[in-house]
Amino acid sequence: MADSPSKDQILDAAERLFAQQGFSRTTIKHLGQAAGVNSALLYYYFGDKERLYRAVLERLVTRLISRVTSRSSTAR
Repeated sequence: MADSPSKDQILDAAERLFAQQGFSRTTIKHLGQAAGVNSALLYYYFGDKERLYRAVLERLVTRLISRVTSRSSTAR
């Protein structure tokens, strides 16, 4: 199942805010505002801020692996 646009918006905003402010200074309210969604939606998709943080990290690692894999396959 593809991610919904609002879930992607949340992940994009979270990635940006966590990088700028750090985990502890970033609040759910800030994340909801930055993503342009109701804060309750963050809890719906992720449960809590820590799980959202993990989802951001997983997405970053997945992108990194994809890039490395793509580069290694074109180098052959």
